[in-house]
Amino acid sequence: MQHDLKPNLSRRSTTRRHLPAGLVLLLGFALSVFWFGWQGLIIIGFVAPPLLYLASDSWRSTPSEPTHPRPLDRTATARPSGGTDPTPREPMQHARTLFQPQISTHSGMITGFSAVPACHTSMNTDMAAPISTSEIAEDETLFSHFSSLTHALHRAKTLQRTSHVPFIITCSLSTEQVDDVQLAAKLEWELDRLDVKPGTLRLALPQHLCQHTPPHPIISTCHDLHTLGCGIALNGFGSGPHCVEIIQKCGVDLAIIEPSLTNDVDKHPNRRRILSAVVAMAQDLGVETLACDIRTAGEHSLLSQLGCDHVQGDGIAPPMQIHEATTWMHTHSQKLTRLPSVVGGIR
Repeated sequence: MQHDLKPNLSRRSTTRRHLPAGLVLLLGFALSVFWFGWQGLIIIGFVAPPLLYLASDSWRSTPSEPTHPRPLDRTATARPSGGTDPTPREPMQHARTLFQPQISTHSGMITGFSAVPACHTSMNTDMAAPISTSEIAEDETLFSHFSSLTHALHRAKTLQRTSHVPFIITCSLSTEQVDDVQLAAKLEWELDRLDVKPGTLRLALPQHLCQHTPPHPIISTCHDLHTLGCGIALNGFGSGPHCVEIIQKCGVDLAIIEPSLTNDVDKHPNRRRILSAVVAMAQDLGVETLACDIRTAGEHSLLSQLGCDHVQGDGIAPPMQIHEATTWMHTHSQKLTRLPSVVGGIR
């Protein structure tokens, strides 16, 4: 409110500066005509020019109010009518997406990619591909917490265009996104805008849901996503008492195993027995399994023996920029074609 009062004060001060010259000119004209009659007009003709010059000089020396409005303070955030601070826009660097491949333990083929925000990896964020101005404009949505998922979809579309084999992109949902009852409607709009098929996208629920009974809004949101055609995954399978309940009520089709169960599993017999029970439980529920954070060949080999369907981790390939993921994908496919085959085409 303070800056709105300044223009009024300046106008009042300008008026006070111009009053003396105007009053002197008016009084001089009246007195000349009163005392000298028509001869006073001649006298006022000599006196008026200096007074007018003084008045015009004082006008030029007075700072005038600018005709254009004051620039807005961009550091200040407008407060909505509800009285609460708006959700800050998500920084675009958090929307930079890397892709980590998933491969099948049965065939070795690429079955999908996980979209990983660059800020969530141990890699230097400067390695992430810069986002151009056109991409920023394309990734803008009406929902600030939706921009990271939008950017992942945009990158996934580019990645899928370069592949001859269909695969699924897995994107982890944040707590804010899962709690959004309009998530399915917003996602449908984004998929249609980016021309991405819903069947090529799998959304992973946060791990903390394994600790509690899933509330009805989340169950309803998962059903809407499933109706849309998207797959549903669950992060942290085996880490909480409600994993089975979530799979049954939310229509989960992929169980992402808790990484603490798979790390060094080939070196710890007790952990191997627990992991075997977790994989068997997922098979009984009719869902596929994915083991993340695989770092060694021993972990990969044991998971294949236990029946885990997919593996992912730095031991296979780290999160990569989109052009690196494309190159890795073609290189890996060429290696598979060079494997020797046996009778019946079994590799």
